[in-house]
Amino acid sequence: MLFFQVFFLCASVSIVSELIIYKLLYSTEKYASLKRSIIQVKKKLKEEEEDTSGSLSKQKKKIAQLSAQLSAYGTEASSLQFRSTLISAGFQFLFMYIINRTYDAQVVAKLPFNPFSFFQGITHKGLSGNDYTDCGALLIFVLNSTMTKPVIESIFGFALPKTTNGKSDWINDPEGFVKKWLGK
Repeated sequence: MLFFQVFFLCASVSIVSELIIYKLLYSTEKYASLKRSIIQVKKKLKEEEEDTSGSLSKQKKKIAQLSAQLSAYGTEASSLQFRSTLISAGFQFLFMYIINRTYDAQVVAKLPFNPFSFFQGITHKGLSGNDYTDCGALLIFVLNSTMTKPVIESIFGFALPKTTNGKSDWINDPEGFVKKWLGK
C-alpha cells in the first residue's frame, strides 16, 4: 500500500514539474518559433537531398547552407533543453528531499533479489537493518521520475525535433570527417 502511495506521489511530482517547465519554457514564442524553424529546415533539406534536377554544385552548396542552418538551430535548441533540464533538476531535488524526509526509515517495497553493493545505497537509503531486499522511497522516486519525464514529453509533444540523426560525423560522412581532421 505504501508503495502505491509513494509511486503516485512521485508521478504527480513529475507531472507538476513538467507543467511548470511548460509554463516557463515550452509555451514561449521563442520555443515555438524554434520548433517551426527546425521542422521547415529539415523539410527543405530533405527536399534538396531528394532533388536530382539542376546543377550538382549548386545543390551541394544549398545542402551545406541548410545543414549549417540546422546546426545553428540545434545549438539554440540545446541551450533551451539545458534550461529545461536545470529547472527540472531543481524541482526533482526539492521533491526528492521532501519525499526522503517524509518516508525516512519506512520500507516502501520488497525487492525480489539482493541488489549489487553499488545500488544498495539507493535501494536501502534511510532504512535500518541488513536486509537489502528492503527498498526505501528514494529508489521508487528515482525510477519513477526517470520513467515519467520522457513519457510526458512524448505524449504532449514538448520535445524539439532532432536536428541530426544522432550519428557522429564520422558515420554520416566519413570522407568529410577524414578531410576535416587529417586535412586530406
